[in-house]
Amino acid sequence: PPPPPPPPPRHGVRRQRQMCIRDRSNGTERLIVFSHGWHTGVVIPNKALRRHPWTKDLKMGTVPHLEFGWGAEEFYRRDEVTLPMVVRGLFWPTAAVIHLERFPESPYLHYDKSQLITVELTRNEMDKLIDELRLSFSANSDGSLVNLGHGVEKDSTFFRSRFKYYYPETCNIWTTRLLNAAGIPIKKTTRSPELMKNLRKSSKVVN
Repeated sequence: PPPPPPPPPRHGVRRQRQMCIRDRSNGTERLIVFSHGWHTGVVIPNKALRRHPWTKDLKMGTVPHLEFGWGAEEFYRRDEVTLPMVVRGLFWPTAAVIHLERFPESPYLHYDKSQLITVELTRNEMDKLIDELRLSFSANSDGSLVNLGHGVEKDSTFFRSRFKYYYPETCNIWTTRLLNAAGIPIKKTTRSPELMKNLRKSSKVVN
């Protein structure tokens, strides 16, 4: 469907950036949920992903932050959305991908024009989210992830998804499914503003 209008400006971003950067010592881990206006996804700490052997195929390196987004391959690879693309997305299941971006700076600096929410999870909750994330990836016959090559950002990669993209199975439903796996019981929605609004009601939100 056509993208909804961009989210309203964030407030108190300096305080949010400081909270994101601050080290934690209570055994919890922080997940970042982002909205770029109509598209949502998650940023997961490198150290949390490394507990899971399958993530070796992500070639994470030493960067602390890894962004995951899901969507139609056609939408990701085109500079602009056309009417035929929207029609296909509405009525026909199409090939989908996971887009992985690796970056070193704070997500609040990396996405200075996007809406972000920081969620604090226990290690067990984070592991459940990462287990759910794994289900999105297609695998080769040897069990390795299907790498489709360079993504849209400088240090990024496309991976084939085992799921198909079609309405209402959008990126926002995908993000909600990950959050549900981590024990955050928000309702599924195809609209990113509604997803972010519902997420802010969770007791796990720290900004």
